Amino acid sequence: MLTPAWIRAWAEVYGTDADVEFLVAGDGPALAVAPLVRSRRGGLRYELAGPDNLVEAMDFLYQDGSRVPPLAKALSRSRVPLRFWRVPSDSPAVPALLAAYRGRAVVRSEAAQACPSLTLDETWVDPLAHLDAHRRQNVRRARRIAESLGPVTTEILSPRPGEVGHLLDEAYAVEAAGWKSREGSPLIRDRLLGEFFRRYGAAAAETGEFRVCFLRIGGRPAAMKLAATTGNRFWLLAMGFSDEFERASPGTLLLMDTLAYAARSGLRSYEFLGADEPWVRALDPVSRECVSIRTYPLGVHGIVALAWDGSDRVRGRARKVRAWVDRTSLDVQHHLARAYSAGPNAEDGVRVAESLSAIGYRGIVGYMNPDNEDPRSVARHHLGALEAIRARGLDCYVSIKAPAMEFRRHLIREIVESGARVGVRVHFDALSADDVDRTFDVIREMQTLHTKLGTTLPARWQRSLQDADRAIDLGLPVRIIKGEWADRKERERNPREGYQEIVERVAGRVPQVGVATHNPTLARRAVRRLRAAGTPCEIEVVRGYPIHRVLPVAVEEGVPIRAYVPFGNLAFPYTIAQVVRRPRIAVWAVRDMFRGGTSIVPKDPRTDTQAARDR
Repeated sequence: MLTPAWIRAWAEVYGTDADVEFLVAGDGPALAVAPLVRSRRGGLRYELAGPDNLVEAMDFLYQDGSRVPPLAKALSRSRVPLRFWRVPSDSPAVPALLAAYRGRAVVRSEAAQACPSLTLDETWVDPLAHLDAHRRQNVRRARRIAESLGPVTTEILSPRPGEVGHLLDEAYAVEAAGWKSREGSPLIRDRLLGEFFRRYGAAAAETGEFRVCFLRIGGRPAAMKLAATTGNRFWLLAMGFSDEFERASPGTLLLMDTLAYAARSGLRSYEFLGADEPWVRALDPVSRECVSIRTYPLGVHGIVALAWDGSDRVRGRARKVRAWVDRTSLDVQHHLARAYSAGPNAEDGVRVAESLSAIGYRGIVGYMNPDNEDPRSVARHHLGALEAIRARGLDCYVSIKAPAMEFRRHLIREIVESGARVGVRVHFDALSADDVDRTFDVIREMQTLHTKLGTTLPARWQRSLQDADRAIDLGLPVRIIKGEWADRKERERNPREGYQEIVERVAGRVPQVGVATHNPTLARRAVRRLRAAGTPCEIEVVRGYPIHRVLPVAVEEGVPIRAYVPFGNLAFPYTIAQVVRRPRIAVWAVRDMFRGGTSIVPKDPRTDTQAARDR
């Protein structure tokens, strides 16, 4: 971070609106340099060039530290406040600054984010030897999976300046194909940071310090790392991997290969930079502690900076209070949701479906994923549900949400093939109306792999009648719902009217219909029309909702009930707006508060038949 290439790239990209200065003390071997920027955010301040934008730790540049105290004294005499975000705690700049400002300013020194660092020796030529048995086994299994997908090669390139551009294009594309794209932070989208690495890479390539690393599977890039080798250390600057190859853990495989490369090159350490992440701790690195330093000299600039930071602290505490309120609200919602969700894992959902099966109810299990969950993780939950259903031999199918897996064909194909292998139906849920066309495209592609695929038709969408025709053409079983997710206002319609129209459209023309409603009148009309047309049907209900409302209809019409059992993320089943529109939902909420976390199992329809007939 103290090389000319880094400072120059930062100044060209981020320093255009600030004054970049170099404060120098001494000469010759005793030289000390402070690369500074005059920031005007929150009052005039001196900051070290880079950490505010690039996050990495920053220090003064010095040979032996003897000239650092004069440099600190010169800064204190400037009467300009300091805001140094992340300075190594063992730097001589820390005690020098504290001593220079003593009696001249209010000084705040606090712990900052540490940097993990791995000391290397010849034993790191085989990084697996430093892992425990379980992690060694995981890495070897990942490499076997990668090799089953195609030849595995690693490239650690030291490009010439003219080669940097196209290599970074490829590296950025790999990163954008992974989780950072979902978080909205890939280099390909961050214009400034992406441009910074282009400029730094070209400058560092002139001295042979820049490294671009790829792991390729079958000739295709699966993971990348950007790094530099300077000061006899390997500095990891950026990394990413493609979700397409996630099953093979390409990021981990490339990490092992770059560690071996650094050890073979005789480098002293592998510097992870960034933060102390769980995946780094597995290697047992040392932690380079850092501190932040702020000074408020007596004078106008110091008072303005102190007032700004004081108000910023108040805002920070207000944010914490607001976050606490949000967490508390979420905890309450989660407690209420336990009456509906079977638990966090597929095994929980299938276990509840099995208990319902024992009293005569068929089952559906569906994973409720939290926002921004990794698509591979979502797919794993569905695969686990299919295996658990197979193991128990249940009359149960799995509902999946293609948008939650970002319509990634390789993940959906894996689920569909698993469903075909165990003979379990895979049903595609409906979320946004804008996702329907892509969902049907996926279903059409997957029909060659599995004959038991289904789709959902929300009655509140105008488009659902046309989508019903597509389901008819594809020969799909359908589930008809009123619909939780709204379309644009001008493309919506009355859900009850739409429900009956969809029933009319599919009656006698699809293999099976799930009548998904808790409204007994709507259920009775739909079932009678479908049975009159000779269409097999069943009433579908959500576990936890009052099943007794449609139980008499099922008994009288002689159709089975199938219960939808959600598992995974605890989702609150009704909103404040719904409570306002339908006050009786508030009664449900009170009821759920006392039963949250218990297993809600409806009455056995076989023992409740006479009571249903009496009603």
